[in-house]
Amino acid sequence: MLPWKTPRPPRDIDVLAIRMASERFGYGQSTFAGMLGVSVRTLQGWEQKRRKPSGPARALLLTIHHNPMAYFDAIAAWNAQ
Repeated sequence: MLPWKTPRPPRDIDVLAIRMASERFGYGQSTFAGMLGVSVRTLQGWEQKRRKPSGPARALLLTIHHNPMAYFDAIAAWNAQ
């Protein structure tokens, strides 16, 4: 069961804050974009608020924002296979 009664879309994502969080882990812009599966240009568009992430990218960014270690642990486990 979902934690809310009526599904609702998440609020807008502060991509710049997420980008700064990625830098805490030592990832540059091109590495972070690669981890998201997007081009550096797309990431720059999000950061400069010319574009908004949608679909799977938005869901992934929400995960990174709320629990970055869950994402990094999942990537490490995937790469260890």
